[in-house]
Amino acid sequence: MAIISRFPDVEIPDRTLPQFVLDSAMARGDQAAIIDGVGGRTLPYADLYEGVRWVGAGGLRHGCAPVTSCASTPTAGSSSSTGSRQ
Repeated sequence: MAIISRFPDVEIPDRTLPQFVLDSAMARGDQAAIIDGVGGRTLPYADLYEGVRWVGAGGLRHGCAPVTSCASTPTAGSSSSTGSRQ
């Protein structure tokens, strides 16, 4: 049995999900993409965009390791961070 929505059909863009997300990030520029709820630090969309592109371009192959940090301390490598470097 087919289920029909009462809402109009969704238009699907002719590009990949990463392209769609990154295009949106650049359009938002200096607006906050990620906000640390504890310390109030923000990461602008433009910086998020550059970081994603850097990793996608092979940044991790150039001797840099990914960082995992806990949700309450987004600053990797600080003495209060519980994140670990791989």
